[in-house]
Amino acid sequence: METLTSNWLSLLIGFVLGIPASVIGTYLYLTIGERRGNRHLRSLLNLGSDDVLFVFTQGVFVAESILPRTSTEAFIAVNNIVGALIQTGWKGPVRIRDSQHINGADKGKNLIIFSGPKKNAFTGEVLQRIKDQGRHVLEFKKISETPERWQICSDIFQCPSPSYEQEQNARQQGKEAVTETLEDVSMIFKITNPWNGSNKIMIIAGIRGIGTWGAADFLRKRADELYRQKSGTGPFKKNGDFAALLKVTYENYNIIQVDLRQLIDIT
Repeated sequence: METLTSNWLSLLIGFVLGIPASVIGTYLYLTIGERRGNRHLRSLLNLGSDDVLFVFTQGVFVAESILPRTSTEAFIAVNNIVGALIQTGWKGPVRIRDSQHINGADKGKNLIIFSGPKKNAFTGEVLQRIKDQGRHVLEFKKISETPERWQICSDIFQCPSPSYEQEQNARQQGKEAVTETLEDVSMIFKITNPWNGSNKIMIIAGIRGIGTWGAADFLRKRADELYRQKSGTGPFKKNGDFAALLKVTYENYNIIQVDLRQLIDIT
């Protein structure tokens, strides 16, 4: 059986041309080895025994590259989830899929899906499938076409991304948006796979790329906080399914804060 390390190295090859900083981060994870089990992460990432498929969206081709580029934020998010899996002691296969090439067999695996439906149509398909089965708790909604704007909605919150206006204001002032303070909204969603009840689906997605990055960062670094917020009484279990709504703050090439706005227990 292929190990997590060997499969991650295969995954790494597909991105190595575009994002060397994330490659270095992954190398440090694998060589320094945060391999001790983290019981709270193990509870949150209690996947089925099947393969794990990372589902991402390819970017556009550029003339000098062999493979299509993906965003820096998405790759860093993948990097964080790899680190989280290592901490849980996961040793099963980890594979990758382009969101446009998911087949029927793929859908039944453990799926970790990155980015919202604006960039990743498969995210929208999964959320709609869950909604159709009466387990709808968080959703992405488009609120304008020109310019295109989205928000994440729960039963009590409607959360557009402040980053759109913050980025526009920075540029109007002649500043580089990447060095400014930007805020986004994101979700971490764990649900029993509707195509195969023995496996799980996790969605790690922001309205924008910094939200996806921040959600993955939160799951890896602050699993204890998320675990404490989950109910372990009545119909709910500490290792049960959940949806977390997050506010992500970015500044000067880094995620500086992630706030848990709402946690909804599902099972």
